[in-house]
Amino acid sequence: MNYKLGVVSAAFHVLVRFRWFASPLKALGMDAEFMAPVHAVLKTEGKILPDHSFNGGLRGSCKVESHKMFASQDLRIEILPGL
Repeated sequence: MNYKLGVVSAAFHVLVRFRWFASPLKALGMDAEFMAPVHAVLKTEGKILPDHSFNGGLRGSCKVESHKMFASQDLRIEILPGL
């Protein structure tokens, strides 16, 4: 939090698991690396509000780490703003 400039930068580490998808893969004898969670980082910025919160929130595009099943350049994780 930079109160002098009135802005906040935050990084949220996101873990996407495929529990419903892992069982069929396991039954097919697939390598466990294919069932590993996808790791991603959401970086966001916003203004510091009067109550010391910020308006950046959990929204935006995530940078995705490499994964055995997905190429990071082909996988996109987008966090949409809530209501």
